[in-house]
Amino acid sequence: MSPNRKFKLNYSHKGKRVFRSAIFLFILGVSSCKKETTDVGLNIQPEDDLFNSSVIDTFAIESYTVLEDSIRTDELSNTVLGSYVDPVFGKTTSSVYTQLGLSTPTSTVDLVTIDSVKLQLRYAGYYGKLDAQNFSVQRITEKFFKDSPYYSNSTLTTNGVELVVPGFETITPNLTDDVVVGTDTIEPTMILNLQTSVGNDILGAIPGGSLASQTAFDDFFYGLRIAVNNPGQMPGQGGLVYLDLLAAQTKMIIYYTSSTGAQQMAFPVGANQARFSSFTHDYTGTQVEAALNTPALGQEFFYAQTMAGVEGVIKIKGVDYIKNIGNVMINKAELVLPVQYFTTNAYAPTGNAFVFYKTPEGESVTSDHLANFATYGGIYDDIKKAYVFNIGKHVQSLVKGDIENLGFVVNTSASSVAGGRIIFNGQETPNREKPYLKVYYTKY
Repeated sequence: MSPNRKFKLNYSHKGKRVFRSAIFLFILGVSSCKKETTDVGLNIQPEDDLFNSSVIDTFAIESYTVLEDSIRTDELSNTVLGSYVDPVFGKTTSSVYTQLGLSTPTSTVDLVTIDSVKLQLRYAGYYGKLDAQNFSVQRITEKFFKDSPYYSNSTLTTNGVELVVPGFETITPNLTDDVVVGTDTIEPTMILNLQTSVGNDILGAIPGGSLASQTAFDDFFYGLRIAVNNPGQMPGQGGLVYLDLLAAQTKMIIYYTSSTGAQQMAFPVGANQARFSSFTHDYTGTQVEAALNTPALGQEFFYAQTMAGVEGVIKIKGVDYIKNIGNVMINKAELVLPVQYFTTNAYAPTGNAFVFYKTPEGESVTSDHLANFATYGGIYDDIKKAYVFNIGKHVQSLVKGDIENLGFVVNTSASSVAGGRIIFNGQETPNREKPYLKVYYTKY
């Protein structure tokens, strides 16, 4: 594989796309019974109750990194905009495609001149650094629809005409200070100054009926692509801003003068408008690219990243042979995955991680009742610098022979709506803390 190749995120689990957003679920094995064993005791036990258990913690763990499949990003709570260059993961970029709503259908307008056009985007958070970035807005030239699915690798064509006024494209996101717009003070919001030509196009279409209804407007104006253009970013620079497109402040406003004075017309983004984020990752020349090209490097470090980036795979060797001990009840099975992270690093691990069972068909399987973090873990512990899971039900299923020991996919939370990455230590890591599985069981 050429070292200059940019990985395209089309890796597929047997052709099925996995929809992951803010909620993820852990995995467990099926519940059919082949031995006379029970599921009693598989929740996390009080430490005193584990003193009478036997313990095994000598399992070998194989780990490596693969590309993740595309994920759905349409009509979610937040969208993601911006780019950054992670020294380990390379450059990540996100663009936003959105329709505009018609606040007031109209068939006439008393127009003298277009004064200005502004696109307001309400901030909802960020990841990385709040460095200055160059923003771009272009008009979409193909229709898209709210009832159609759009994915992290979806794109739409634009007319190529830059709408941001020259000299106003560079903005340093400010998520702290309120913004004064005319006589109003609004919460922290990005404001992009657009060419008045877009205002002339829209208001000039009123006599033809293009603003008489939302349907007519959608047929006339397909929407906007909001993107960034940051070719000069270096490792350690940049970040992602999260935008609340459903906030009242998020809208395009055309300011114009009529025969009676100053006027304005707003075009909000609301729940009825189609919208999605589009992600790209360039791993060229990075440690992640090396790990993708050479799976054996995963024994030192393996990786997971949000926004349909990469995911880890781990295979725990020998855990299913606990059944050779005889009839056993698994009281607890603690899987500990330490990470490499320094608190001063702007590109922090995600708050939660998830493990998904790999089936013989190559699917990543989840199960409802593993969503309870109080019992099954997966929350990042900054003191331990690790994610800890209790996979007792899964191990019990292995012991019963209900499922095959084909390993796990390790992935991140909030993958569709937030930035994040994890550098996991493998069992051959030069770092002190290594991954392990500790199984507590009772023989009966």
